[in-house]
Amino acid sequence: MSVEILETIKEQAKALTAQEREILADYLVNNSPESGKTDLGLNGEGKEEKRRLRDIWMRSETNREKYGGLYAALDGDILVGTGKNYPEASLQAKKSEAVDFVIDFVLPLDYVGEIGSWE
Repeated sequence: MSVEILETIKEQAKALTAQEREILADYLVNNSPESGKTDLGLNGEGKEEKRRLRDIWMRSETNREKYGGLYAALDGDILVGTGKNYPEASLQAKKSEAVDFVIDFVLPLDYVGEIGSWE
């Protein structure tokens, strides 16, 4: 698609009502070639089990020691990519052809969470 056509469509979309924009957005998401692929980890059967497996993986001391300070892309408890930042991990996961993955920051073992206060 040419840049000119895309810019025309974007300009025309500005004239739509909020409801019409929502319908258009839904259409674009559901009819894209990437439809069904997500890095939110919410697709398919067994999503609760995948969340549970990811949670166990993220809390594992072994994984925190090895991957602490990096972003990890997980499909359930299967590591499909890592990176120093979110885009690097996402790119690796997509190269692995994983369809249903989540990216999260792996806390190092020595991480101490703090809550600040106003004094």
